[in-house]
Amino acid sequence: MMKKTALFWLYFQGFCLPAYAQLENKGWWTRDLFTFEYYRTPGDAGKTPERKYKRFATQPEIGYTLGKRWMVGIVGQYDYRSDKYHVPADTPAYVGSTKSFYGAGPLVRYYLPLGARVSLMPEFYMFYSHQVATEIYSDFGNLKKTRRPLDTYGMGLFPSLVCFLTRDLALSLTVASVNYYTSKDGTSLSININPQQWLLGVEYYFEK
Repeated sequence: MMKKTALFWLYFQGFCLPAYAQLENKGWWTRDLFTFEYYRTPGDAGKTPERKYKRFATQPEIGYTLGKRWMVGIVGQYDYRSDKYHVPADTPAYVGSTKSFYGAGPLVRYYLPLGARVSLMPEFYMFYSHQVATEIYSDFGNLKKTRRPLDTYGMGLFPSLVCFLTRDLALSLTVASVNYYTSKDGTSLSININPQQWLLGVEYYFEK
């Protein structure tokens, strides 16, 4: 029994090791992080209106490897959020809001191997983004929208777990994020470790 276990372990290691060992032979790489959220809160007649919230975000990246561990690249961002309430058409009321922003900036990544196929990947990036927030009001059925643009600068840190499925294809899961934003409205710092905020990523590496 122990002999079979040892043989299986050697076979497993022999199968997995090339997946990470080939990282030093990579050149260009791409990754796309994305997330989607949706929830609906039923209304309570005469008290609270029905609420619908949805969010779609994507963060494409492209870059080049530097040696065995370091990578540099460019990250883009697009985020759209909609938060609306169902209110009677014959009453003046706040209906909800939409918010969208897009931006880009440089990034630096580092790989810390945890196993033959799994690595911890801290990533630091800086960015500029343009945001448009729209508030919607109902004036007896007539919708009125107020738009407000805003330019934002910031930086962030995303620690991710990366699992190689093949020599060139990998999946990543960003389990936390730290973001710092500054604009004419002020500054903010956010730390997210909520599983609902996790980002799933698909990565592909090109051989040199």
